[in-house]
Amino acid sequence: MRIQDVPCVTVAQMREIDRLMIEEVGITLAQMMENAGRALGAMGRNAVRDVVRARVVAMAGPGGNGGGVLVAARRLAIWGAHVSVVLAATPNRMHEAAAHELTTLVRMGITIAGPDAPLPALDGTDLLLDGVFGYSLDGAPRGRAADLIRATQRYPAPRSAWS
Repeated sequence: MRIQDVPCVTVAQMREIDRLMIEEVGITLAQMMENAGRALGAMGRNAVRDVVRARVVAMAGPGGNGGGVLVAARRLAIWGAHVSVVLAATPNRMHEAAAHELTTLVRMGITIAGPDAPLPALDGTDLLLDGVFGYSLDGAPRGRAADLIRATQRYPAPRSAWS
């Protein structure tokens, strides 16, 4: 599939798709995060030369995209990558499903940098996973989220943005 073949939807349409999936089809947000994160993790695994030697930095916001990136981080860590997570928001601001994924990573011993921690050095990073924002972004990014975006723009590692 070529990028021009992928249909675009508006924010309102995406909200309706999510609503339909949850209310009409019965697929939970946690299931959608797991499926999206598994796909992103597989894409990331294919993007690096050697997953066991790969250094991955996953940047997670408080919503569904952040949760999906946390799932991808978990899967990449299971496959042997050296994963660290940088949060754009405090864990108590995270959506319940995303917070659950964060708890799993903490239990796995994954390094987590909270929103008040210094930004990690990206030197030697093989893959950046961006789940800071999703379709609900309104206005210009601020604070920690803006800092994360600026940091990734300066670093030439492959990126997988999940929106």
